[in-house]
This record gives sequence, C-alpha cells and structure tokens, in this order.
Amino acid sequence: MSGTAGLRGGGPRVSGRPTGVLWSLSRIAAGPLMLRGVALGTGFAALLLAVPALLGESRLFLVAAVLAAIAAIGVGTPWVSLLEHLAVVGWFAATTWYGYPISSTQALGLAAAIYLHHTSCALAAVLPLDAAVAPAVLVGWLRRAGAVLAVSLPLGAAVLALPDAWGRSGQIWLPIGGLAALLAGAYTLLHLSRAPH
Repeated sequence: MSGTAGLRGGGPRVSGRPTGVLWSLSRIAAGPLMLRGVALGTGFAALLLAVPALLGESRLFLVAAVLAAIAAIGVGTPWVSLLEHLAVVGWFAATTWYGYPISSTQALGLAAAIYLHHTSCALAAVLPLDAAVAPAVLVGWLRRAGAVLAVSLPLGAAVLALPDAWGRSGQIWLPIGGLAALLAGAYTLLHLSRAPH
C-alpha cells in the first residue's frame, strides 16, 4: 500500500504553527478525524495505565488529557514520542521508586495502548486532513494492528507468568521470553507488510 493509496484530497498537513493547525483542523475529514480520535484515546489510556495515581489527582489528570490532545493534534510532531516515553518512564517510576505492584494486566494494557497510539499517529501523519480515506485503507490498518496485538499480547502474558510458574528459574527466562515476544510481533508486522493488498 503506497503512502496515499485509496485517498482523495490534497489539503495541508498539520504544521508546527498554531494558526496552520487551527486552519487545517477546520477542514478535517472523517478518516483522519477517526485516527486522531484513536490517538487521543490510546494516548490518554497509556498515561493513566502507566500511573494509575493520576486518577486521584485532578491537576495531573488534566495534564495527561492535555498531553494526549496535543499529541493527537500534532501526529507528525515530537509530542507523539514524548507522550509514549513519558508513559514508559511513568510506569517504571511507579513500579520501582514508588513501589506500585507490577500487574500483568496493566503492563499488557500499557503496551497495547502505546502500540495503538504510535501506529494511529503514524498513519494519520501521512494523511492530508481533508483526505477522503477509502475504507480498505482503514480496514487494512486495523487488520495489521489487530494481528500484531493478537500475537504479542498472549506471548507477553506468558512471559509475565514465568516467575510465578517456575519460581527463580522463571526470572532467568524472563528476558529471553520478552525478546521472543518482541521478535514474534516484529515478524508478524513484517509478514503483513509484505502480504498482497
């Protein structure tokens, strides 16, 4: 699938200038709007899953919502990576420095949210805001994202269950299992990218 296959429309992409962003947003079409909605929801979910304490702090809750909105609007900007890095650092800080227990559900949910945030922003970044996106483009994107999650999440769950199942020996195999899950997800993505469209 080429970068703009199945698209119609030639409006400007989001620029870094506030006036350009506001003018472009006034012309947004349904496809690009849906992708930014996914980016907003998954970015916000990633921050909340990383640091559940945000739910009890109204100011930090608002900051997380604003960050997610900025990243969803500026899908082609460094704000996307900033949000994803903040989510990872926040989770690491919460589970180490602040002693929050490591939950496999939370960890897998965070990984899925970050992946969906990244892939929705990546697709939205190459679409003109006024593009009429063919359904096949969105279906193909959903199929690929779903396949990657369908492979990587069960493997990730199995890896996280190793310490409980095997005791200390499970901790030895944990990094190896994590690498295997990563490689399986990468292989799935590579296979799907080469599949005929």
